Amino acid sequence: MRVFLKFLREICGVDETKPWAWLNIFDDQDLSKAQRYWQSVTQLRKSQFYKAIVRPHRGGSYSNLSANGTVTVGLTNRNLREIVLKWCAEYLRKYS
Repeated sequence: MRVFLKFLREICGVDETKPWAWLNIFDDQDLSKAQRYWQSVTQLRKSQFYKAIVRPHRGGSYSNLSANGTVTVGLTNRNLREIVLKWCAEYLRKYS
C-alpha cells in the first residue's frame, strides 16, 4: 500500500487530497484501532476514508486474519488510468 501511494504521489503527481480509501473488517475487530492503523500506513486524512465495511464473523479459521482488516485505496482519474495502463502494456511487451 505504501509503495502504491508513493507511486501515485511521486511518479504520477497525484494531489494529496485525491486518493480515497475504505476499510473492510469483521464485526469482532476493533474499528477504531484499524482506522488509526490504516491512516498511519496510508498517510491519508480521516476525511478521505469512506464508511468502513463491517462484515459479520461467521466462524471458521482466523489463521490468516489481519488484525486491522484490509484497506482499499482508489483514485478517480480517467487520464491517469489510461497512462498507467499504457505503462503496464509497455512493461509487459518489454519484459515478457
